[in-house]
Formats: sequence, C-alpha cells, structure tokens
Amino acid sequence: MENQKIGAFICGARKARGLTQKQLAEALGVTDKAVSKWERGVSCPDISLLTPLAGALGVAVTELLAGEPQAAPVPEAEAQVQTALTYSASVAGQRWARARWYGFVGLTFSCLAAAFICFICDFATSERLSWSFIVLSSLVLGWAVSAPLLAARRGRILKAMLALTLLLLPYLGSLSLVLGQPAVFKLGAAIGPLSLAYLWLAFLLFKKLPGHRWTAGGILVVLAPPLNMAVNGLIERVLPGQGSSSDFLINLVSCLLLGAFCFGADLMLALGRRKGF
Repeated sequence: MENQKIGAFICGARKARGLTQKQLAEALGVTDKAVSKWERGVSCPDISLLTPLAGALGVAVTELLAGEPQAAPVPEAEAQVQTALTYSASVAGQRWARARWYGFVGLTFSCLAAAFICFICDFATSERLSWSFIVLSSLVLGWAVSAPLLAARRGRILKAMLALTLLLLPYLGSLSLVLGQPAVFKLGAAIGPLSLAYLWLAFLLFKKLPGHRWTAGGILVVLAPPLNMAVNGLIERVLPGQGSSSDFLINLVSCLLLGAFCFGADLMLALGRRKGF
C-alpha cells in the first residue's frame, strides 16, 4: 500500500514537471522500466536515488517518503532526512567497495597460488617447465580481465573489455609458442578480432539502449548467423577441411525467429509502460 502511494506521488510530480518516464530515467541514470515500476508500486527507488529523484521532481525528500505533498516542509526535518540518507548511502557504498576489494585480493591470491602449484607439479613430473606456461598465460589473461570488475571504481566492464582486447593476441601468441603450433596464433589472429568486434557491439548496444535490452539482444541474435558464417570461412581458409558443417539456413531461420521474439517482447513492454501497466 505504501509503495502504491509513493508511486502515485512520483507519477503525479513527474507529470506536473512535464517529464516523461524516459526523461526522468535519463536524469537519474536509470532505465524507464525502473521509473515505471516505481510509479506502479512494484518497487521503490534505491535509497541512493531519493535525493536526486526529489530534486528532479521539485519536491522535498520528506514529501517523497510520505507519498504526499506537505503544506510547509520543515527545514530541520528535511535536513535530518538528507543527512541520514547520505550516511546510509555512504555506508552501503563502503561495504560494497570493501567486498569488491576482498574479492580482488582473493582472486589475485588464487591466481598466484594456482601458478605456483602448477610450476611445482610440472617440474616434479617432467623435471622441467613446459605445460605450466600454458596455465600461467591463461591465469594472466583471466586475472587481467577479471580484476577491473572487482578493483575498478568506474567503467568496470569497459576496462575488462579493454584488457581482453589488448591481451588476446599476446595470449594466443604465447600459446602458439609454448605448444609449437603456429596455426594456433594464425587461427586466433583471424577469428579473435571478429569475435572481439561482436563483443564490443554487444557492450555498446546494451549501454546505448538501457531501456530496450530485448531489442539489443534481438540485434545480437540476428547478427549471430553472419558471424558464424564468417568464422567458419576463416577456419576453412586457415585450416582447410576443418570448418563446421552445420546447416546455415537452419541457424539463420532459428535466429531470425528468436530475434523477432525479442523485438516483439520489447514492443509489448513499451506499450505496457505507455498504458501504465
């Protein structure tokens, strides 16, 4: 009941300011789906969003929490609420940052321990270091891609993508050198950039279309068959006779149907938001 009251107040204040759900969402850095859920009473704004939400709607935080306008908001009460919200958000942020730091330390320690154990096992079984370098290079790549997700304060996914982009070819080169198989690097150098381009496209689509994730997913699904065909063509060129024999037509039709479902789902959600469902 309280959620419904607050949601109705947010909806009324938004319309009074002449804002659409999308405009309010952009001002707060959230999706229009989130705003729709608030206004329908399905969920409440995060505590860290209460102050900027109140500012965007031109209301006091105490009014927002009460779910109704106040004739004359008490400045002292408003200041106390603001202080409490700031402190709560700060504590939550510190806890999350501490948890991510512990995760980063645990990841680093685990990678170092795994590398050390592999070196010992490799030397104990063959009296020289051979396959352990494969494990080491894999651990370095995994650590470099995973570390930004835990240690970076901002742009974690972007930094992880950059690490993968910069280290993929050196990683493939190290594998090719250790294995003594030049074809590993040759094939990886052909397929890697194409796969990275697809991952970057996925990253940009979900970043630029935060309120239309089904559409972003649909675009990626539709583009999957051409990517698969291009990858198979590169494999066939580098390693003749090793390309996949999967039926391209079946894959194409399946992906088109799945893509149509994603686009339709996004359209239905958009219509539902407009009607207030």
